[in-house]
Amino acid sequence: VFLLGLTSISMLADRMIPPLAMAVITSFYAVGGAYLALQKESRLVRALEIGLSLILLLALTGFFLAAIPVVREGLIPPYAPFVIAIIPAILLVGDALWHLKQRERNKRRVARHLSRMIWGVVVVLRAPVVEIAAAGAPIPPPAAIFGPILLALAMLAYFLPRFSRATSQA
Repeated sequence: VFLLGLTSISMLADRMIPPLAMAVITSFYAVGGAYLALQKESRLVRALEIGLSLILLLALTGFFLAAIPVVREGLIPPYAPFVIAIIPAILLVGDALWHLKQRERNKRRVARHLSRMIWGVVVVLRAPVVEIAAAGAPIPPPAAIFGPILLALAMLAYFLPRFSRATSQA
């Protein structure tokens, strides 16, 4: 995730591509959240977790503000920004639940770590698949858009029951 993120950042240095920027921010956010989930609870960790949530929310807001004129000009279909926003939105809903259930932090931290790592990998996988499909590769758009999300859901269904037992001793 880190190396692909750095590669994407170098691409963004040459030309700003809002969907790619959103993918980079989302993947680093997911990995950062995964790291923080395994840390002992402290004010600093909570502040960093809330900060990450706010950064993603601001990035998503900025992405939509940048997309509105492009949609109005007819350069992209009206649903395109929402396709890009699916994974960040899923992650922000997870954040809301995480912040609301802090009393269960020790029980939920491994599950959060696993889910953040899975979503981070899926974001890194999905971005180039969607770009390759948009460039004309014979990948059906629904497969490019929803295939990685279904992969993430399958991975979550497999890994979470196996590895997210209570971790209060950790």
